[in-house]
Amino acid sequence: MAVVEDVGQDTDPEGDEVDAPVEVLVVDDEPDLADLVQEFLERADDALVVTTATNARTGLQLVRERSFDAVVSDYHMLTMDGLTFLDRVADTEPAPPGILFSSDDAPELVEAAHDAGVPFVHKRMRSERFDRLASRVRTLAEDRRN
Repeated sequence: MAVVEDVGQDTDPEGDEVDAPVEVLVVDDEPDLADLVQEFLERADDALVVTTATNARTGLQLVRERSFDAVVSDYHMLTMDGLTFLDRVADTEPAPPGILFSSDDAPELVEAAHDAGVPFVHKRMRSERFDRLASRVRTLAEDRRN
């Protein structure tokens, strides 16, 4: 029988702790925006590893095939809105938590996201918004792992 020794947290060559990767799926039907969100999230937090999908159907297929720690979705998409998409993601096993990231901050949409138990982050092309989104993703992923 093999014996595996637990050596604690991973460290880099300098001995600093290394965070486990946080796998994130970003779904936005505008490819340039999906790529931009990916770039900013990965820049905001080195532990985030982002995959993009440019429609809800591809996003659902990826969620069924791979394990993600969190899913970030735009609201306004052609085939299905972001809340419907995240509701379908919630029906998968194991279901990753979702975040609605939309430029539409109409009170009705924010309330609908809240009622669905989905965190809402207003999409603005400012670095502090991406920092906030990265922080929400990290928190949801850590809560899911614990």
